[in-house]
Amino acid sequence: MRLFRRRRPQLPTVSLEEALKMIPVKNPNTESTTTASGEMSVRLRMPRPRGVLQRLLPVPEFRTFILDKVGGFVWENIDGERNVREIANLLVRSFKMTREEAEISLLRYLQMLSTRGLIYLRVEMNREEDQRLNQRG
Repeated sequence: MRLFRRRRPQLPTVSLEEALKMIPVKNPNTESTTTASGEMSVRLRMPRPRGVLQRLLPVPEFRTFILDKVGGFVWENIDGERNVREIANLLVRSFKMTREEAEISLLRYLQMLSTRGLIYLRVEMNREEDQRLNQRG
């Protein structure tokens, strides 16, 4: 019996169709540059600990991630407007991939970027839902 075991919250399951409609958005605390070797370097500003922890724990100001050619291509096409399906279509056209390979690989990659705090996924609303919400507020 584990008394102090931390329970992970249950995340809602999302269908493949719903996941492909989501819009990836870059974390505003990131900045990116292209390295001399053609890779993409993405820096994420780390939150500063407060109080006593600030003095005791040396926390770096940034965490850096290096993305390969395909990862850099995906990063450059995350603009807050394109949904996952549109980015997957760009991958199919730019790299020799099937649509299924591009969609599944892209979803796994976006999940990894999200876990690391580089992006978040926004649910795309159709125009009717958006108008209905705007009329309420």
